[in-house]
Amino acid sequence: MNRTRSVLIAVSILLAMAFTVSCSGDDGSDGQQGNPGTSCFVEDKNTHFEIKCENYTTPVEVAKIEWCGANPYNPAIHSCWDSVVYGQCNVKITPGGSEATLYRSSIQFCNSNNEVKPLCDGQDYSPTQYCSNGVRIKTYGSMTYDGQTYKTVNIGTQVWMAENLNYDVEGSKCWGEDGQVLQGDGSLATLLPAEVQANCTKYGRLYDWATAMDLPPDCNSSECENLIQSKHRGICPEHWHLPSEEEWQVLIDYIGGKSIADVKLSVYGGDNYGFSAHPTSGSYDSFNGYYPFLSGWWSSSNAYESYAFLIQIYEYSGLYTQTKLNLFSVRCLANSPLY
Repeated sequence: MNRTRSVLIAVSILLAMAFTVSCSGDDGSDGQQGNPGTSCFVEDKNTHFEIKCENYTTPVEVAKIEWCGANPYNPAIHSCWDSVVYGQCNVKITPGGSEATLYRSSIQFCNSNNEVKPLCDGQDYSPTQYCSNGVRIKTYGSMTYDGQTYKTVNIGTQVWMAENLNYDVEGSKCWGEDGQVLQGDGSLATLLPAEVQANCTKYGRLYDWATAMDLPPDCNSSECENLIQSKHRGICPEHWHLPSEEEWQVLIDYIGGKSIADVKLSVYGGDNYGFSAHPTSGSYDSFNGYYPFLSGWWSSSNAYESYAFLIQIYEYSGLYTQTKLNLFSVRCLANSPLY
């Protein structure tokens, strides 16, 4: 019944358009010889209807209409789930058909990088911009390190990298490199080289604590306090440093506390400050391998000999301790807000 209704509505509209746009002639009222009208018809192209005329096919293509509850939608570019219409982002063809990231088009959009972002007061924006507190579109800053350009963002009195460090140094890994990764169904899989590299491009590299700090490997099992400097650069660019536990806390306090950090700082929340944390960017456990659901960002602060502080941004955001041998992400912080 709904299918019949959708086709009838679409065909009615299209016939009216075909008559108005393509079938009316020139009546000669301008003093020139009038032109005869052109007969047109509507052809069902399965994913859309197309208006065809005698001498040409009109460039106007009108999508078919299906119904998702009480809401009309185009099944070629949208999905229906529980009577709610979702857009499709980052569509990939798979052996079983296709897969995509779904988003609520009333509050989100898919940008040119195939990333789902929240609308900013109803407006979309480019990948070089972000939405500040849900109401104001701002442009990212940038800096270049080792041939790669990184987005930067001002949050309160701090200037952060707005993406994870992707600096190739001995001891670092792309997620999935030289090992198997845990899948959502609990199985293990080996990624293709292209998939591994894509993870580095999207999520940055993973580092153990001593590598991130640019310290000798034995600092993963000892405190090495005499080697740690204030605003410790580690593997960060000049004028930037690995944030301390206290500096991570400044960020958390500024955005309103750890209970809302996943909403304010995560790409899966509102990302209200352009920080763009990926809570599923993964980590590497030195005993058990790669985990997709445990992400974290190192601090420069020791906890005790073989443990250091890091921040995790998800449902239970906060500062935690982790063994230094595990591999996590790095975000660098500018030495000065005026840099």
